[in-house]
Amino acid sequence: MKISINSRPTAIRSCTVLALSVFAFAMSSFAADGPASGDSAETNLEARTLAVNQLFAQWDNTNSAGMAVAVVKDGKTVFRRGFGMAEIEAGRAITPETVFDAASLAKQFTGFAISTLIEQKKLAADDDIRKYLPELPEYDKVITIGHLLRHTSGLRNWSGTYRPASLTVTGIVALVALEKAVDFAPGDEHRYSNTGYNILAAIVERVTGQPLQIWMSENVFKPLSMTRTRLRDDLGVPVDDFACAYQTNNAGVYVKQGVGLAPLGSSSLYTTADDFAKWLANFDSARVGGAGVLARMQEPGTLNNGKKVNYGYGLFLGEYRGKGVLSHVGAWGYRSYFYYYTGEKLGIVVLSNNGNADTGRLASQIAKLWLGEAK
Repeated sequence: MKISINSRPTAIRSCTVLALSVFAFAMSSFAADGPASGDSAETNLEARTLAVNQLFAQWDNTNSAGMAVAVVKDGKTVFRRGFGMAEIEAGRAITPETVFDAASLAKQFTGFAISTLIEQKKLAADDDIRKYLPELPEYDKVITIGHLLRHTSGLRNWSGTYRPASLTVTGIVALVALEKAVDFAPGDEHRYSNTGYNILAAIVERVTGQPLQIWMSENVFKPLSMTRTRLRDDLGVPVDDFACAYQTNNAGVYVKQGVGLAPLGSSSLYTTADDFAKWLANFDSARVGGAGVLARMQEPGTLNNGKKVNYGYGLFLGEYRGKGVLSHVGAWGYRSYFYYYTGEKLGIVVLSNNGNADTGRLASQIAKLWLGEAK
């Protein structure tokens, strides 16, 4: 059977990313136990395909922003399709090869870089970050690389403090160097912070001598043939077949949004459903990185009081049938979400240019279809 994909022709065009005019960042909640348990018997691929098409039917037209979806099972892409339009005004449809800004889905790639450097014994998770960035302040308590990875550093989140559109990794390091105090003692709390992942990007550059985007291209994107994926730190460079961001106004009409973000490490991941599916498959095969690197990324953290932190190296950590469930949300004008069920070797990614889309709910519903739990 042929997997359903868009048959509408698309022009290879770029959607210019303007200066940030709308800031939208929302952390979606993650159900630690995964979908409710039930009959997980295999269902027919054709029936699942039909069910997914029905799930996204409201966006499957020429007047709507939409989504690109990919499902990976046992290392193979078993569903891939686009719904809606990459650029409504130009009549460009979304396909599995359309490029989206996946925002915070980038964090797991930064986590992969750090885990790789640990594997290579070029740094350690308990290293003081000032070992690599001595220009940062010496606070009362040491901030380690592990604190940055688990969002327990106490560093202020720039997205709530500074104007992000013009920020770069170098600029964020300079801003942190001016901070005289942290919001809480390192290790006392788990509080989501983009800043920590930008500092990690700077550490990767100091250790390897390569900017994060170059290191990632050579060590992840090229080896996995993720040919349409990049970390984008220059918003002036156009991206071919890029999905424009939209939100609906009070009248329910889609309005194009000017959104853009340059700080690497925490965000600025530009990818496609097809490319991200290759990354999901790698969680099982470990073809790139190796089993040790990927296992380390899935280790939870611990606060100073001994409480468990269900966040690894750029990954939210849950459980389903006694096995791990990895997930993350991306939200910056665009909306993205992924799940990977390690015990089922099942991965789902939903990328959207609809700023109002609940991609987490949609990804969860797709998972239930493949797990035999759809009601």
